[in-house]
Amino acid sequence: MVKSDLAFKVVLSVSMEEAVTLVNEALISEDFEVLSRIDMDVKFKEKIGRDFRPYTILTVSSTPLANAAFNENSEIGLFLPGRIVLESIKPRETVVLITNPLGLIKAVGFDGSEVIRLLAKQGSEHLGNVAKKLGTS
Repeated sequence: MVKSDLAFKVVLSVSMEEAVTLVNEALISEDFEVLSRIDMDVKFKEKIGRDFRPYTILTVSSTPLANAAFNENSEIGLFLPGRIVLESIKPRETVVLITNPLGLIKAVGFDGSEVIRLLAKQGSEHLGNVAKKLGTS
């Protein structure tokens, strides 16, 4: 696992669909859930007739953390739900990028509230655990 200010990165030696399943299982273990799935390669083909490698965006959330964040400042909706990007590099190699909430709010200057910082820190810890679990799968 590699951590940057904005994301946790894991490279898995599995297909895209296997990676989505592993991500979902790891999220559930950290009290997160997938809210939606967007397959960008399918959308590009449907809308503009262009082929693209398998590329999936998952929107994810922890309902208790999200509820607390929205109660603190509803503008957090500009950044929530979180994102996980899965990109197929080879048939059995999938890159997973998981949003680092603490890094994100710092990067966009949304870290003025102590409550938001604390919630983002908790989210980062949980999503970092997801990345660690994926790194050992």
